[in-house]
Amino acid sequence: MKKTAFLVLLPWALSAQISPLRETVHYNMISAMAQPENVVQLNLRDRHQFFVPQEVGQMRRLRFFNLMGNNLEQLDACLFGLAQLEDLNLQGNALKYIPATIGKLSHLDRLDLRLNDISQLPEQMASLRRLRYLHLSVNALTRLPENLGDCRKLLILEADNNQLNRLPSSIGQLKRLQTLNLGYNQFYEFDTDWTRLQSLETLDLQFNLLRVLPQNLGRLGKLKILMLNNNKIKEIPDSVTALERLELLSLANNELDRLPIEIGKLQNLRTLLLNGNPLPESEKTRIVKALPLCKVYF
Repeated sequence: MKKTAFLVLLPWALSAQISPLRETVHYNMISAMAQPENVVQLNLRDRHQFFVPQEVGQMRRLRFFNLMGNNLEQLDACLFGLAQLEDLNLQGNALKYIPATIGKLSHLDRLDLRLNDISQLPEQMASLRRLRYLHLSVNALTRLPENLGDCRKLLILEADNNQLNRLPSSIGQLKRLQTLNLGYNQFYEFDTDWTRLQSLETLDLQFNLLRVLPQNLGRLGKLKILMLNNNKIKEIPDSVTALERLELLSLANNELDRLPIEIGKLQNLRTLLLNGNPLPESEKTRIVKALPLCKVYF
């Protein structure tokens, strides 16, 4: 079943649809099967496919495979013999589960599973040690693999629009992670393990159920974008003022009546969203004066 959800189309999301290689792109199986042993890129997007063509198994050099926008309900065995596959786009199908054999695709750099109906992922995902981009938005995920932290090359993890309320404790091992999108889920707490992600530049937790933020939030010193709008947060810890690289801070639609006294330390902040909070006029005036280079929205 196709889904409708709120998706933010950021540059890395768009790049998943663009072929990164210079070799010929084949757009149908007739063309590809002329010389299957030489096929490096295959784009079967929006072809109403209900299965992966078995002949694909002959394309041993295949590195880029786009199956976006089809009707796949399961992944055929021939797919997992493609040992050289680096980019697999399965966005917008009808997948409900991912088999354990996904772990055989050890060369995967990018895996796009957005807009399916997947409720869980196998632990064998952790075998994808070269994976840098993992897109899981708009599924039915209630948990992520406990050993996901073994994918230590991950740069981007998008898991917004699911049913997650916790992350595996191994998440703190993702020392290279730059973007973590967990918006539109069911998180009640901000786990202190997340503050170990010290390469993080974008953290999106909008539209969750957060009430409290950790006191060591300031450890995320590389953060440029922090999205916390539409939660139930009543207080921002003083350590947020240590996020000196922060450019965008969204706190709209929470339960805040004040910000940290030293909020003016955020000298790189250019956009601050505070609308929908019970801030008194005196506090609004103080915030505006403390951040003269920042556009503040009440």
